[in-house]
Amino acid sequence: MNAVLEQISKIGIVPVVKIDNAADALPLAKALCAGGLPCAEVTFRTSAAAEAIKIMTDNFPSMCVGAGTVLNAEQVDAAVAAGAKGIVAAGTGNGSISEREEAGLVDAMKKGVTVVRSARVQNGPTTASVARWQEEGILFSQALNPQKARMLLQLALTKTQDPKKIQEYFDKY
Repeated sequence: MNAVLEQISKIGIVPVVKIDNAADALPLAKALCAGGLPCAEVTFRTSAAAEAIKIMTDNFPSMCVGAGTVLNAEQVDAAVAAGAKGIVAAGTGNGSISEREEAGLVDAMKKGVTVVRSARVQNGPTTASVARWQEEGILFSQALNPQKARMLLQLALTKTQDPKKIQEYFDKY
């Protein structure tokens, strides 16, 4: 098991946070670590997300910080540059990702970042669809929206780091 997944497995839960002001990241990270939760997923629902991830990872290097609600290539690049350890990519339709975003996600995975593709549409599953996405190791969330995919990924990572097993969880649930 790699170090990130081992850490999440020991903790058993990952707080998901939306940070409006990057200055709030340091006291939040301090409180989480002091409370025995040295991890968080920062959603890219605000412009402060990347800076918040960087503040958390710079000041608490052993803290496991991921990025959620990642919608485009710029956010992928910003999340990786800031030190994110995992990404839930929220695409459209069938969880579609642009070629540029795909390149960033593949690059992120090569750097050890776990990536799950999900859809931010009201109905319809995110399926295997594009063979190269599976060949590159991008997982897909089936019928789960990004919020639910994030929760299942967190639970799955407490049990295994095996992408095939994690995909089985998404196929089943």
